[in-house]
Amino acid sequence: MAKARNSGIGRKVLILAAALLVITGVVARCSALHTQDADISGEIVAAEENGPAQEDEAGSESTEESGAPVELDDQMAEIVDGYDEQTIEAIDFLRSNAWTTFDSAHSVEFGDCWYQEHSASGESEPVAYAVTALSTTQQSTAGAVVTLTTLAMQTSKGGQIVTLGKSSDAAGEVVWTVSSDGFGGADSYLRRDKATAVASQGLSERMLGLINNDVEGLDRALTEYCRTVYPQASTATWEQVATVDEAQGTIGFSMMLDASLTPSVHVLYDEAKGVFEVGRQR
Repeated sequence: MAKARNSGIGRKVLILAAALLVITGVVARCSALHTQDADISGEIVAAEENGPAQEDEAGSESTEESGAPVELDDQMAEIVDGYDEQTIEAIDFLRSNAWTTFDSAHSVEFGDCWYQEHSASGESEPVAYAVTALSTTQQSTAGAVVTLTTLAMQTSKGGQIVTLGKSSDAAGEVVWTVSSDGFGGADSYLRRDKATAVASQGLSERMLGLINNDVEGLDRALTEYCRTVYPQASTATWEQVATVDEAQGTIGFSMMLDASLTPSVHVLYDEAKGVFEVGRQR
């Protein structure tokens, strides 16, 4: 059943990708984009009803309030201050969901004014952006209705077109993607629910002693990491090896996630601070 479901999703992604190539190609050739009156709020509400993004009690806004990883220049800041309701809704939808490739090898995370791509090998530098224009189109193709919301962006890398796509079939199944030639890790990403709780398992008594029995802290660090990098993950199994660095006061070890490709992530525990850093190794 899982294989059949994945095949179905794969077909929908191909349908949506084909539509993206046609429509975004036309958009890219235009000399300028003009904001249209099409209301995308209904599309976003529909997606949330099919599977709302899961967030912790603090919500993602609390993370961003502590400071974005980039700074906007004066021109971009002025653009952001002038956003209309449609633009705010589109950005909020991007921000409140997780986006990964089909094989989970790459992901992209959106903030209010930045995005950053991640992979098992590391992460790219965050990119600042401001949306200068937004337009929405819809068409029927190969048994699905495809709605595309195109955002023209001014970024810290230059001009960029980002397309938010929604494909709905006759059975009511919905697939969302976000695509851009300006992305570095992959051209297109699929919408996922954010990981809400990743539980560690397989830790021996000796290993628990090395991390001061702080399973709660480990699970919290794993969950925070997986929310954007491996949102499908729910468990992380210790790989039975730990490295003690007496000079640095750290414990290094790896955890195997139950996400696609069963990725192994490294964890570094600082004994003095009692802090876990997931995805980091010396």
